[in-house]
Amino acid sequence: MLWAISRKLSDIITERRFRMAGLVLSLADHRAAKVAISWTPADGRRKTGRSKKTLRRTFQQDLQMVDFKWEEVEYVATDRSKWRQAAALEELSVSK
Repeated sequence: MLWAISRKLSDIITERRFRMAGLVLSLADHRAAKVAISWTPADGRRKTGRSKKTLRRTFQQDLQMVDFKWEEVEYVATDRSKWRQAAALEELSVSK
């Protein structure tokens, strides 16, 4: 019966990525994690052999599933109570 009430692993990972991104986006602009998530390579390309999928792109795909835009998320993440409401909405929409 446990498998009947458990959530899919992909849903759990998506939820945790969403929560982690909220923490990172609420940091000060000079913090390494915040710089890393918003960093774009100089030529717009990564080195040969590196995967094209980055944490930022993965998070943007998660945001598209819940109809959020990157700019909205950056603004909402600065207010903790708003971010918790957004995370709760994300959790509900992913688990459907």
